[in-house]
Amino acid sequence: MKGLKTGGRRKGTPNKVTADARNVFAQLLEANLDRAQELWNRVADENPLRALELLAKWGEFVIPKPVRVEATTVARPPLSVREMTDEELMEQILEIRSSNKEIAGEE
Repeated sequence: MKGLKTGGRRKGTPNKVTADARNVFAQLLEANLDRAQELWNRVADENPLRALELLAKWGEFVIPKPVRVEATTVARPPLSVREMTDEELMEQILEIRSSNKEIAGEE
C-alpha cells in the first residue's frame, strides 16, 4: 500500500549519518567556544546588526522554531448505523476513506 511504512527507522528518528554529523559539529563547537566568542565579539564591535543576525540564526539550533499543528477530526457515523440510509452509509465510507488517504499522505 502506498505511503505505508513497513520497516526502517521510526518516524522522526534521525539517520546515523545525521546523528554522527551533529555529534562531530557539537564537539568541534565545544572545543572552540573561546575562539567562537572572540570572533563573535569582533563581529559585534564592527557590525552589531550582523552580530544579532548571527545570534538569531544560531539560536534556531538551540531553540527550534515553533511549528503550527492543526488537528483534524473525522466525522463518525452514529453508533447505530441501522438507522442510516444506504446513501448516508456510502457518504460516511467515502469520507473516512478520504480522511485516511490524507493522513497517509496519498493525496
